[in-house]
Amino acid sequence: GHLAVCGSHLCPVCGPRVADTRRDEVAQVIAWAMGQGLHPVMLTLTTANKMGQALAPMARAQKAALRAWKRDRRFKERRPSIAGIVSAFETTHGGNGWHPHIHLLLLIKAPTMGRALRLVAGLRAPWVAAAKAEGLHAGRAGFKAHAGEKAAEYMAKWDLAHEIAAASAKKGRDKGKTPGQLLRAAYGGDKVAARLWAEYAAAMKG
Repeated sequence: GHLAVCGSHLCPVCGPRVADTRRDEVAQVIAWAMGQGLHPVMLTLTTANKMGQALAPMARAQKAALRAWKRDRRFKERRPSIAGIVSAFETTHGGNGWHPHIHLLLLIKAPTMGRALRLVAGLRAPWVAAAKAEGLHAGRAGFKAHAGEKAAEYMAKWDLAHEIAAASAKKGRDKGKTPGQLLRAAYGGDKVAARLWAEYAAAMKG
């Protein structure tokens, strides 16, 4: 009795519960949106990264760029057509070091999904400009939008939480390691993975 839980997405115990709750909430949002005739569009925003770059400064810069992107005139012009936004921030670590990126689920008011995607495509240039203003480079791969059939699964990712909740054998893309994989390796005695995990936990806390 009187068991206290931390509720942190970094926690191996609480993380999966956070992910499950978030997944259910996002699924409800998508069901509601489609019932209202809205079109869910998944948008991934990222920037170029290099080996040796610290995660925390990159994460802060990306979040600052996101705020600037939303203040851009072109975003504000399209804002009336965006009924809602759900966001998630995650990162992996691979051959080029840390790779932080932002997932956004945009609920778009448009006659068709094609029109919704075209509306979102107009936000690419503002993102590139916002990233540049923060000293970041968002190339062609830095802005990816697609129809959100699998949006609930994408948005349910909450770093370690999703990695543990989904499957312990899940692999990172392009040889990148997920936070869950780093923690598992650290538990097995990998000192480099342990150092990376500690950096990740400090940068993503809260």
